[in-house]
Amino acid sequence: MTLAPEAPVIASAWEHLPLTPEHRALLESAAISAEVAAASGVYSITAIDQLPAEFASYGESAVPALAFPYRSPFDEQRVQLRPDVPVVIDGKPSKYLWAKDAPLVLNALTRNENATMVLIVEGTKQALAAASHAPEGVEVLGMVGCRGWYRDGAPTPELAICDDRDVVIALDADAATNLDVYTAGLGLADAVLAEGARSAKFVRLTGGKKAGLDDILGTRPAQRRGAYLARLIESAKPKPADAKPKPPPKKRTATEFVTPTDRGMIVVNGDRYEVITELTRALLERHDANRLFCYGGVISQRKGVALTPVNKDAFGGIVAETAVTVLKTPTPDGEDRYVHAWPDGQTMGAILANAERFSPLDKLSEIPFVRPDGSVCQTPGYDAQTRTFLVLDPELEVGPVPADPTPGELSAAVKLILDEWLGDFPLHTAADRANVLALVLTPFIRGLVPLAPLAVIDAKDPGTGKNLLADSIHRLVTGRDAQPLPYTTDDAEHRKVITAAFRSGAEVFVFDEAHELDGASFARAITSVTYQDRVLGVSNLAEFPNRVTWISLGNQVRVYGDMGRRVYRIRLSFPGESPENRPAESFRHQDLRAWTAQNRASLIAACLTLVRGWFAAGQPTPRLPFSMGSFEAWQKVLTGVLDVAGVEGFLGNVREWRSESDFEHKHWVAHLAWLYETFGSNEFLTGHAAEKLDRAGRSAEYPHDLEDPTVKGYARKLGQAYAKQEGRVLDGYQLVKAGTAHKNVSKWRILPPSSEEEGGNGGNVWTPTPFARTKKSVSDTQGPDDAHVIPRIGAGSRGPYGPSVPSTSPIAALLPLAVTQAAPVCRECREPKELVPPGRFWFACPRCHPATFTRD
Repeated sequence: MTLAPEAPVIASAWEHLPLTPEHRALLESAAISAEVAAASGVYSITAIDQLPAEFASYGESAVPALAFPYRSPFDEQRVQLRPDVPVVIDGKPSKYLWAKDAPLVLNALTRNENATMVLIVEGTKQALAAASHAPEGVEVLGMVGCRGWYRDGAPTPELAICDDRDVVIALDADAATNLDVYTAGLGLADAVLAEGARSAKFVRLTGGKKAGLDDILGTRPAQRRGAYLARLIESAKPKPADAKPKPPPKKRTATEFVTPTDRGMIVVNGDRYEVITELTRALLERHDANRLFCYGGVISQRKGVALTPVNKDAFGGIVAETAVTVLKTPTPDGEDRYVHAWPDGQTMGAILANAERFSPLDKLSEIPFVRPDGSVCQTPGYDAQTRTFLVLDPELEVGPVPADPTPGELSAAVKLILDEWLGDFPLHTAADRANVLALVLTPFIRGLVPLAPLAVIDAKDPGTGKNLLADSIHRLVTGRDAQPLPYTTDDAEHRKVITAAFRSGAEVFVFDEAHELDGASFARAITSVTYQDRVLGVSNLAEFPNRVTWISLGNQVRVYGDMGRRVYRIRLSFPGESPENRPAESFRHQDLRAWTAQNRASLIAACLTLVRGWFAAGQPTPRLPFSMGSFEAWQKVLTGVLDVAGVEGFLGNVREWRSESDFEHKHWVAHLAWLYETFGSNEFLTGHAAEKLDRAGRSAEYPHDLEDPTVKGYARKLGQAYAKQEGRVLDGYQLVKAGTAHKNVSKWRILPPSSEEEGGNGGNVWTPTPFARTKKSVSDTQGPDDAHVIPRIGAGSRGPYGPSVPSTSPIAALLPLAVTQAAPVCRECREPKELVPPGRFWFACPRCHPATFTRD
């Protein structure tokens, strides 16, 4: 053989081996070392007279070739030949040659009687590569193929070498797709266990369908191959693959049907139950808990961070991506003929109706969250414990969250959120600051509580920053600005908006221009653990889990009816005129949206730290001044979290605001007082009241939405409204039935406040009570002018941020950002407040924080 002049230069370790440069390069590319090649006796054949006798009959077709000696553990020797050009035998090319009728033997490449593990490798070059990089204490055996351990109808006795040792089997990558290889591997495992092996496991190789260990090691740098092989051995599994490969389809002509390499084939004209089972199994194996879920009781598809219920049209595309569906028909010559075909409509519908077979999903989250046991989920993917799929931005690195945060870490976290991040928003009361912190924390604990109320961001004037605040919170949770949902007083239209939002899987709903909150659908959605509605294109009723954080934006917001007990307020109140004209230099961060995006990881770490602080403290719940209806669990968790963090005032404005903003309540109070002035304690009919209202004109007080007594059927509508208010005590007044008149017409009477009559309310008028403090605050030692002083964070702490924070803590990185909290007094020296600089919204002490005064 004539060598090409550009043959590669071979390292000196190979120089004395009987190998051509081409064969040396081949062995090197297969990760085979010169030392192992020499020890095993590999050599090149370049002439016919060099062929071993058992291969002489192949003549020139087998030259040139590589010869691989095989030495069994019993010192039995054979030779395997690898011609440079495969030899055609019976019309098929053969890459390797073995002496005809010669029994197969195992190749003992490394002998170590003290070895505790045996590595059995499929393939000649693969075994030599393994021997070149095997860890100490591992003896390597090679076999010519996946059934190279079989001789004369029984396992070879050479497997006795595995007695009292752990065995790891390295098959080629096609063990996951080739049923013969998979089955041969399981047979070998049974055989070594029968010989006395302590265990039998399989190395899992990834790559091409037939990639071998030599292919994979050869692509790694030489210095990393040993460690890579050691990791493969350590991660060995009990089976060659997770799932048993399907048998290959029967013979068919290429013109009729070709099976794609990445999808299985499913015959759809067989038994319907079997077809449904096979298709469902294929969908589960390929897409469950990643792309397809049971969400809302229907099969839903995840695309990034959005969910879509799967209708029949979309389902057809998913099935086509998952499997090749065919009709099977017999031909006259006895062969099977396969033709592409869709499953019938009934079959597709039956699979779509099997949503419960797929992993249940309650929520898509784009931020790490806290599980009910207090642990923090930061691993992307499906979390079965919480039925949540976590989609994380690859560039978001939150880092570990302290399991037991120190007071200093809690103080720093609060300051970062309320001062450095949200310090420019005009939140002037302790309640507003505590409420906005609760809103920020709600998405992180939403899986711990069944329901969460609606956060109403209410401003005195337009341009105060409602949308900026919503965008900032939305960016924290999702990395994107909010896309507000339209708010409408049309209940049917609003129901459609809410249903569309639920079906998308969004975790934050923001409603803009919501100046008057009302509507049965809105109220029902907020207090429904599962929200039911019909989804277009899906036959059955969807029941979406309610894991939503609700936000609405409005100016001088009014709340009507049942919405009053479903909301809490965050009031933005700019002290001057034209808040939209504030100069940009008056803001701490002139582009707050960009700042939020840049510091998102630190803000998330701060939120998780606050929640972990509550768990580490034993999940205490301070005494609640009132119960918030259907949201007690949410109220208790966040009351506890904020109390441990030293933040007071949570929900302290709820009762007062409900009283001020419930205009329907006010209308009814005024109307009942007018009725008492008109009829006294005497009985009256609805018709009499309608007549009096019509005659009184503008001097009368009308019930809500019943201001025009001239409309047709007014008396009947008024009677229906009275029936809904019967027995309610409204600022002391009570409307009660006093019997019936002719034709069962109800008679009414008004019981006034402080009534001594039987059935009266005894003056039990509801009045708001102050929010109970659970810790001593700054205001406990201040005068009456300091009624709205914000409580000191981390009271009793040392230094500007409380007790020292470990440098290894992720919160340590937050300290440079956590400037002095906005408060009327300095947190450290308790000196009187000073506004710094003019026109800004935070307070600081020039003695403790001179840098704050020199920002400009």
